[in-house]
Amino acid sequence: MDYEQETNTSDAGASSSSSIDTSSSPESGVAAEQPQERDAQAVEPPTSGTALLPPPALPQSPQKTKCNKRRRLVRTVIIVVLVLLVLCGGAAAYSYYYFEANIQKPLSTMIHPVQRAKEEPQLATPIPTDSAVSGRVWNILLLGSDNDQKFNFPDVLTQVLMVVHIDTIHDTVTMLSIPRDSWVSVPEVGGMHKIDQAFLLGTEQHNSFDNGVQLARLTVEKDYGISIDRYAWVGLSGFVKAIDTLGGVNIDVTHPIVDDTYPEDTGSSGYIYTDMSEQELLGFALFGRTFPGNQIKHITLGPGSGNQDYGDETTIYDPAAGAEQDAIIPRCQNIQPVINHLFGLGNAQSCHVNG
Repeated sequence: MDYEQETNTSDAGASSSSSIDTSSSPESGVAAEQPQERDAQAVEPPTSGTALLPPPALPQSPQKTKCNKRRRLVRTVIIVVLVLLVLCGGAAAYSYYYFEANIQKPLSTMIHPVQRAKEEPQLATPIPTDSAVSGRVWNILLLGSDNDQKFNFPDVLTQVLMVVHIDTIHDTVTMLSIPRDSWVSVPEVGGMHKIDQAFLLGTEQHNSFDNGVQLARLTVEKDYGISIDRYAWVGLSGFVKAIDTLGGVNIDVTHPIVDDTYPEDTGSSGYIYTDMSEQELLGFALFGRTFPGNQIKHITLGPGSGNQDYGDETTIYDPAAGAEQDAIIPRCQNIQPVINHLFGLGNAQSCHVNG
């Protein structure tokens, strides 16, 4: 009986111990599961309301930072250089187009060399072949014609006849005007005529512009002893076109100007011809830009006073026109000292307007 009681008591203790172990088992399971739950929470993605912080930046070495700055600087320099090249290329292309369209093309249309005729004297100073304008003296014959509706080109008169003496050595410019009514001898054709008819008489021989230039040039060289290096011929409409090309000239006209006889006096041809090369034209233009305009001397070989009286006005019968004409009889005794000094002719007696 005692044995059964001890057995019962031990069974009860075992049962009690068993119940204690059973009761402690959930607590240990919970304790074991807590680290796993924390690990799961650690890798669980943030909810929508949680801000995602960037990972901390790793420290860079000073050498790598300097290399990055150097690369950025090189890229910036390359970009700036490329932009400058594009801008310079565009400016150069526009300048070339402007030169071709507004300078090169107009110049090429007006260049018209005229060979010297056999009767014309040979130039004492040969013209350089390199088209350089500096370092020498030039005599340029300017012819201005009224190529309007009164005549058919090239049968026109030269209403303006002028010799421009350009000394690029001493930087002097003198414009010597020969009045269009000057009564002179015209070579080859023969006889006395107004000098503005020399060009017309030359063109009438073969209806040739070149013959007109040759005879007008020969008349100046024979009658006044002035050697002509270059010529430039400008018509009325060509003069208008040249002024427009240079930007125009504003004129304040206070009263209307009407020509009932020739309302379209300038015509529309716009002729300009010269035997100067493109390089010479640009060279003279550059020389003129740097030359003070108020230092250009102007002499007109017409009526005046004292030793500046270069001609006498008169009325004379002109066989070519078949009528009386107003004319100027040149006074060689006063003209000769002027052209000798201006053109360096020494004591020459080259004025032979009477043939």
